[in-house]
Amino acid sequence: MIWKYLTQCLSQFKLLFWIFIISITLGASYWVSNIEMSYEFAKILPADDPDYIVYSDFKSTFGEDGVLMVIGVKDSTFFTANK
Repeated sequence: MIWKYLTQCLSQFKLLFWIFIISITLGASYWVSNIEMSYEFAKILPADDPDYIVYSDFKSTFGEDGVLMVIGVKDSTFFTANK
């Protein structure tokens, strides 16, 4: 029943429907030009966290290339050849 009513309304007010669709499309295309990307490191650790301090020192010494991958391993024999 609702589909019949919807199709009748769209058929009756098709010019208004197209004006609405075009205005939404133009508005979205205007606002999409204002989108900005942020490549900053997420502030998930407090500034006084020891690991964050080590990371900040490392970044100030060696710089940053924009690609960051962090892997944590807790194994005392990680760097030994034969386990």
